[in-house]
Amino acid sequence: MLRFPYEQRLQIPGKFGSSISEIYIPWLVSVAWTRRHSHATISIPVPATFTYPIFLDVTTRPIVIIGGGAVAVRKAKGMLDAGATNVTCVSPAFHHDLPEGVKRVQAEYDERYLDRALLVFAATNSGDVNIAVVEGARRRGILVNRVDDSDLPGDFTTPATHRDGSITVAVGAGGNPTIAAAVRNALGEKLDPRWAALNDAVSQLRTELRDVTSRVPMLKKLATYEALDVFEQTGLDGLKRWVMETKS
Repeated sequence: MLRFPYEQRLQIPGKFGSSISEIYIPWLVSVAWTRRHSHATISIPVPATFTYPIFLDVTTRPIVIIGGGAVAVRKAKGMLDAGATNVTCVSPAFHHDLPEGVKRVQAEYDERYLDRALLVFAATNSGDVNIAVVEGARRRGILVNRVDDSDLPGDFTTPATHRDGSITVAVGAGGNPTIAAAVRNALGEKLDPRWAALNDAVSQLRTELRDVTSRVPMLKKLATYEALDVFEQTGLDGLKRWVMETKS
């Protein structure tokens, strides 16, 4: 029988007959049937958590972090790095590394502090408080991230990110942050640094190409290693001349 690191075990009646040796269902299940027993034991890995990746513009949107410790500091820095300018931290005390750009509300948690938030982070060292934050956010229809493990998890996790200029690589691993960080590091080491400069150049060219009939194939041509070489050797003007050869 196949074994998985995390599994749920089900007992299935043997109405299918003991002659069946294996059966597969969407979770990649291996079923061991025996002629001695009238049931089969199925080992099912806990299904992976599939999430929808998205890049949010949080520039002016209100972000609320409940908690003031080291984890809250990381969350706050991550939001500021993403361009957020309206971040509030609610806690009776604050870590000395909490960034200056964060508004501080020195108080115990109260649900009213969640009002009008786009995103909420439950980042305290109290499981009970974090549960209250999750429940309060959901009552208000606000997406919430919870930093500790619980039977009442949050709605989203933050990915491990690698930033190089205007290029951001974000990695999620089903809630396993150490795996996500390892994959992020591996990808970051292999990322050609020229992509960031090329991306800035393409952003300028997109406006000029807006009304060009063959715009789509031209943009695809700009997203190649050949374009990286052309831009490195000839600059923006040379890149523009090169890609215009695609114009019909």
